[in-house]
Amino acid sequence: MARKLISLHLLLFIVLVFAMALLFAAPAHAQENKPVEYHPPKLSQQQIGHFSGEMCMILTTIPTDITYPIIPSLEKKMFSYFKLNKNMTEYELKLADAWNEVSPHVICNANNGVFPRQHFYKRALEMNLHLPVLEEFFFIDEVAFPVDPNAVEILQNGSFDTMLD
Repeated sequence: MARKLISLHLLLFIVLVFAMALLFAAPAHAQENKPVEYHPPKLSQQQIGHFSGEMCMILTTIPTDITYPIIPSLEKKMFSYFKLNKNMTEYELKLADAWNEVSPHVICNANNGVFPRQHFYKRALEMNLHLPVLEEFFFIDEVAFPVDPNAVEILQNGSFDTMLD
Protein backbone atom coordinates (compact mmCIF):
# COMPACT_ATOMS: atom_id res chain seq x y z
CA MET A 1 0.00 0.00 0.00
CA ALA A 2 2.83 2.39 0.85
CA ARG A 3 4.49 1.60 -2.49
CA LYS A 4 1.29 2.45 -4.38
CA LEU A 5 1.03 5.73 -2.50
CA ILE A 6 4.67 6.62 -3.28
CA SER A 7 4.18 5.65 -6.94
CA LEU A 8 1.01 7.72 -7.10
CA HIS A 9 2.79 10.74 -5.54
CA LEU A 10 5.75 10.30 -7.88
CA LEU A 11 3.45 10.08 -10.90
CA LEU A 12 1.50 13.14 -9.71
CA PHE A 13 4.78 15.03 -9.17
CA ILE A 14 6.02 14.17 -12.69
CA VAL A 15 2.72 15.21 -14.25
CA LEU A 16 2.75 18.46 -12.26
CA VAL A 17 6.34 19.28 -13.30
CA PHE A 18 5.56 18.48 -16.94
CA ALA A 19 2.39 20.62 -16.84
CA MET A 20 4.27 23.54 -15.27
CA ALA A 21 7.00 23.25 -17.88
CA LEU A 22 4.42 23.47 -20.65
CA LEU A 23 2.56 26.26 -18.91
CA PHE A 24 5.61 28.47 -18.41
CA ALA A 25 7.46 27.58 -21.61
CA ALA A 26 4.84 29.08 -23.94
CA PRO A 27 4.78 32.57 -22.39
CA ALA A 28 8.56 32.65 -22.10
CA HIS A 29 8.87 31.79 -25.77
CA ALA A 30 6.25 34.37 -26.72
CA GLN A 31 8.05 37.08 -24.77
CA GLU A 32 11.40 36.76 -26.53
CA ASN A 33 12.68 40.10 -27.80
CA LYS A 34 12.43 39.35 -31.47
CA PRO A 35 12.28 42.38 -33.76
CA VAL A 36 8.93 43.04 -35.32
CA GLU A 37 9.15 42.33 -39.01
CA TYR A 38 8.80 45.53 -41.02
CA HIS A 39 7.51 45.72 -44.55
CA PRO A 40 8.22 49.12 -46.08
CA PRO A 41 5.22 50.71 -47.75
CA LYS A 42 5.20 50.06 -51.48
CA LEU A 43 5.57 53.48 -53.07
CA SER A 44 4.09 54.07 -56.51
CA GLN A 45 6.30 55.42 -59.29
CA GLN A 46 4.63 58.80 -58.78
CA GLN A 47 5.36 58.73 -55.03
CA ILE A 48 8.97 57.75 -55.70
CA GLY A 49 9.22 60.65 -58.15
CA HIS A 50 7.88 63.10 -55.55
CA PHE A 51 10.13 61.61 -52.85
CA SER A 52 13.17 61.91 -55.14
CA GLY A 53 12.37 65.53 -55.93
CA GLU A 54 11.95 66.40 -52.26
CA MET A 55 15.16 64.60 -51.20
CA CYS A 56 17.09 66.31 -54.00
CA MET A 57 15.59 69.67 -53.01
CA ILE A 58 17.10 69.20 -49.56
CA LEU A 59 20.51 68.85 -51.23
CA THR A 60 20.07 72.13 -53.09
CA THR A 61 19.05 73.96 -49.90
CA ILE A 62 22.17 72.98 -47.94
CA PRO A 63 24.76 75.18 -49.76
CA THR A 64 22.56 78.26 -49.48
CA ASP A 65 21.91 77.97 -45.75
CA ILE A 66 24.75 76.85 -43.47
CA THR A 67 22.34 76.57 -40.54
CA TYR A 68 20.03 74.20 -42.43
CA PRO A 69 19.28 71.07 -40.32
CA ILE A 70 20.45 68.49 -42.87
CA ILE A 71 20.01 65.20 -41.00
CA PRO A 72 16.67 66.10 -39.36
CA SER A 73 15.37 67.23 -42.76
CA LEU A 74 16.41 64.01 -44.49
CA GLU A 75 14.99 61.90 -41.64
CA LYS A 76 11.72 63.82 -41.57
CA LYS A 77 11.22 63.37 -45.30
CA MET A 78 12.05 59.65 -45.11
CA PHE A 79 9.84 59.15 -42.03
CA SER A 80 6.86 60.71 -43.77
CA TYR A 81 7.15 58.56 -46.91
CA PHE A 82 8.06 55.32 -45.12
CA LYS A 83 5.52 55.76 -42.29
CA LEU A 84 8.15 55.58 -39.52
CA ASN A 85 9.19 57.62 -36.50
CA LYS A 86 11.97 57.63 -33.91
CA ASN A 87 9.70 56.13 -31.24
CA MET A 88 9.45 52.83 -33.12
CA THR A 89 11.67 49.98 -32.05
CA GLU A 90 14.69 49.56 -34.30
CA TYR A 91 13.55 52.50 -36.40
CA GLU A 92 17.01 52.88 -37.95
CA LEU A 93 16.96 49.32 -39.30
CA LYS A 94 13.47 49.87 -40.66
CA LEU A 95 14.46 53.20 -42.19
CA ALA A 96 17.51 51.62 -43.84
CA ASP A 97 15.37 48.76 -45.14
CA ALA A 98 12.84 51.15 -46.65
CA TRP A 99 15.59 53.38 -48.12
CA ASN A 100 17.42 50.41 -49.65
CA GLU A 101 14.15 49.39 -51.30
CA VAL A 102 13.68 52.70 -53.16
CA SER A 103 17.25 54.00 -53.33
CA PRO A 104 17.97 52.83 -56.88
CA HIS A 105 15.02 54.96 -58.02
CA VAL A 106 15.90 58.13 -56.09
CA ILE A 107 17.13 60.15 -59.03
CA CYS A 108 17.73 63.89 -59.05
CA ASN A 109 16.64 65.59 -62.26
CA ALA A 110 19.03 67.73 -64.29
CA ASN A 111 18.95 71.37 -63.30
CA ASN A 112 19.87 74.30 -65.55
CA GLY A 113 22.80 72.46 -67.09
CA VAL A 114 24.73 72.49 -63.81
CA PHE A 115 24.08 68.88 -62.85
CA PRO A 116 22.96 66.00 -65.05
CA ARG A 117 20.15 63.62 -64.13
CA GLN A 118 21.81 61.38 -61.53
CA HIS A 119 21.34 59.21 -58.48
CA PHE A 120 20.93 60.96 -55.12
CA TYR A 121 24.32 59.68 -53.86
CA LYS A 122 26.11 60.98 -56.96
CA ARG A 123 24.42 64.36 -56.67
CA ALA A 124 25.54 64.63 -53.03
CA LEU A 125 29.10 63.78 -54.08
CA GLU A 126 29.09 66.20 -57.00
CA MET A 127 27.78 68.98 -54.76
CA ASN A 128 30.58 68.27 -52.22
CA LEU A 129 27.99 67.24 -49.64
CA HIS A 130 29.50 63.82 -49.07
CA LEU A 131 30.45 64.63 -45.47
CA PRO A 132 27.13 65.94 -44.08
CA VAL A 133 24.85 63.76 -46.22
CA LEU A 134 26.66 60.52 -46.93
CA GLU A 135 29.26 60.10 -44.19
CA GLU A 136 27.34 61.68 -41.30
CA PHE A 137 23.92 60.29 -42.17
CA PHE A 138 23.60 57.50 -44.70
CA PHE A 139 26.87 55.66 -44.04
CA ILE A 140 27.56 56.57 -40.41
CA ASP A 141 26.84 53.13 -38.88
CA GLU A 142 26.68 50.08 -41.10
CA VAL A 143 25.29 47.93 -38.26
CA ALA A 144 22.58 50.15 -36.73
CA PHE A 145 21.74 51.84 -40.06
CA PRO A 146 22.79 49.40 -42.82
CA VAL A 147 22.28 51.51 -45.92
CA ASP A 148 23.53 49.96 -49.15
CA PRO A 149 26.07 52.32 -50.73
CA ASN A 150 26.05 50.31 -53.95
CA ALA A 151 22.63 51.34 -55.17
CA VAL A 152 22.39 50.47 -58.84
CA GLU A 153 20.94 53.24 -60.96
CA ILE A 154 19.20 52.11 -64.12
CA LEU A 155 20.00 54.73 -66.72
CA GLN A 156 17.54 55.85 -69.41
CA ASN A 157 19.44 53.85 -72.03
CA GLY A 158 18.96 50.68 -69.95
CA SER A 159 22.55 50.42 -68.72
CA PHE A 160 23.46 50.22 -65.05
CA ASP A 161 25.54 52.62 -62.99
CA THR A 162 26.60 52.87 -59.32
CA MET A 163 27.99 55.64 -57.17
CA LEU A 164 31.45 54.12 -57.57
CA ASP A 165 31.35 54.17 -61.40
